[in-house]
Amino acid sequence: MAQTMAESLMAQGWKEGLSQGKTTGELKTAREFLRIALETKFGAVPEQLLTQINSVTDMDKLRQLFRQALELAKLEDCHF
Repeated sequence: MAQTMAESLMAQGWKEGLSQGKTTGELKTAREFLRIALETKFGAVPEQLLTQINSVTDMDKLRQLFRQALELAKLEDCHF
């Protein structure tokens, strides 16, 4: 019984770890795509803006910023 409980806890931890890793990877990719979109459209992106982008932890917010980046006329119009 104790072994089964330990195995169950390990499996649960493994699943949670995989889920967190997937989320982290998705956020990293979304941030990268946003950076690439801004660089492609405007050239070099200021370090302060990159820091702000890297601090976003909400996938919906990153999607919104990506859409905004596609429509921006000036990089200065990018708001967080």
